[in-house]
Amino acid sequence: MEYTSFSEQQVSTNDQGAVIREPSLESSPIGDAEIYIENRYPKEGFALNTACDILAIILEQRGRVLYHPDTGKEPITVSRGGKLYIPQGEAYAFEGPVKLEYVSFPPWTPDQAKHIQ
Repeated sequence: MEYTSFSEQQVSTNDQGAVIREPSLESSPIGDAEIYIENRYPKEGFALNTACDILAIILEQRGRVLYHPDTGKEPITVSRGGKLYIPQGEAYAFEGPVKLEYVSFPPWTPDQAKHIQ
């Protein structure tokens, strides 16, 4: 068992403007981060994870999820208490403001994250 207190969690802002709070649970086979998106993530194009599936739990506010135009899917509105499954390889973007809990398996790593147009 491993525990990280709120004050021990690392907080950063990525180059796309998302504020990320991550615990440092070294032994966990599951990734976890709290993410706040003020405007749009990514700022342009779409995010795509090549190695992990994500369960996004909407913690606060409302936002929209945009799908890559190639999917033919319409944007959806997400709000507090909702859950969104993002499978590996599906391109997406968020419009905020929205606060999310990202749970990923296997743990998310920067080298597997891609931005596409």
